[in-house]
Amino acid sequence: MSLNIFINRFPYVSKTKVLLIYRRFFLSIYKNKLMVILTELNKILDNKLILEYGTMLGAVRCNSVLPHDYDLDFGFPLSDWSLKIREEFFLKGFTLRHEFIVDGVVFEESYGYKGIVVDIFYYEIEDQKIYTPVFRRVNDRWTLFQFSNRFNGFKSIPFEDTNMSIPVNFDSHLKSYYGADYIIPNAQWSGPNDAVSTQRLASYVKK
Repeated sequence: MSLNIFINRFPYVSKTKVLLIYRRFFLSIYKNKLMVILTELNKILDNKLILEYGTMLGAVRCNSVLPHDYDLDFGFPLSDWSLKIREEFFLKGFTLRHEFIVDGVVFEESYGYKGIVVDIFYYEIEDQKIYTPVFRRVNDRWTLFQFSNRFNGFKSIPFEDTNMSIPVNFDSHLKSYYGADYIIPNAQWSGPNDAVSTQRLASYVKK
């Protein structure tokens, strides 16, 4: 079903809200197939994909995608970025939706698969800290923000019908993302977090 047809089914709902419903709908339908494909991709990429943001939260809370989530978030080492990653995603049927570039370096990529969005965040590890990127609008310009957390390796966690990696100190990560009570579902959560601006401007490239 095309997005336009889906939107027309909800004439009195904002397009933004319908878009999230659309993504959640297709994620629920194709989730199992998608996880098989992503597990295969991870093996090709030397098992360097880690769960990030809301997907990590889902793994910690219930070992699955959160019921209300509408995309999948993964991390990958920035030092290992190459066009091979895109080529492998393309071979599996993904399309590149957009990317964020800072000083000529790709920090985030967003892929699409049958209406589902898969975001890849390219993290850096330096001086026993891991820096995870996120982009926000500041004075109408996209700006690179980063979460900074102590790094002491990764661990495996059951997720859907496979196992994926998350940081050993996932608790610190999730607290910095979602607050101290992240483990408790909160429909009123407003989004405050510990990301700090690098003051480095980013180019948003839509594909």
